[in-house]
Amino acid sequence: MKTKPRRVVGTVLSEHRTSMGIVRYRWWEGSITVELLLTDEPTAILAVVPGNDRARRPAVD
Repeated sequence: MKTKPRRVVGTVLSEHRTSMGIVRYRWWEGSITVELLLTDEPTAILAVVPGNDRARRPAVD
């Protein structure tokens, strides 16, 4: 039986460098945050979206 490794709350899913700074996607229990990191400013949370470990798949007829 295969088990899926458990994510740790606050895990960084990905980071991308943009002209405005670094955009970071982070997983939290029940949601994912989109954060903007600037060099001299505190982290700005741009969005919080619902999320979970199960992939959302379209219904198959």
